[in-house]
Amino acid sequence: MDIDKTNSDISDREFTILRLLVDQYIREGQPVGSRTLSRISGVGLSPATLRNVMGDLEHMGLLVSPHTSAGRIPTELGYRVFVDQMLEVTPLLDYDVAKIRTGFSTASSAKEAMQMASSFLSGFTQMAGIVSVHKKDAQVLRQIEFLPLPDKRALVILVLNDADVQNRIIHVDRDYSQQE
Repeated sequence: MDIDKTNSDISDREFTILRLLVDQYIREGQPVGSRTLSRISGVGLSPATLRNVMGDLEHMGLLVSPHTSAGRIPTELGYRVFVDQMLEVTPLLDYDVAKIRTGFSTASSAKEAMQMASSFLSGFTQMAGIVSVHKKDAQVLRQIEFLPLPDKRALVILVLNDADVQNRIIHVDRDYSQQE
């Protein structure tokens, strides 16, 4: 069954029953019957009414009965509808968009930009934020600079792939002048 069609076809009462059943199933790990749901405070429906609603949800493909005398368990589609109904996507406020733009424009390295992205993600969702980037297969060296440092050391500045700047300190056999 099409998830978009299911999300638009499910009534508030059916979603309430689905939500209660999914919560109970996650908590107990056992098929959930109409009698169990009727005992949950706040439902206010008889076991017979709950059986009818659960039958409708089963017909929609949201629930399944593992065997005849058992209660019902959510299907993959049932979980998907449950999650989709719980999530409310709202656009970012102009203030938040400006904050993101300012933050990224001041990032001095890819690592700092990734840390900011993770922090923004975590802040907006109130959950853990993890950001990763795909490593490029080939690194192209665009520029290399050497700057002398005291104590027989040199700073090597590498520009890779037009944007990635890396710094390395190397030990050399003697001190070099700026001209060298």
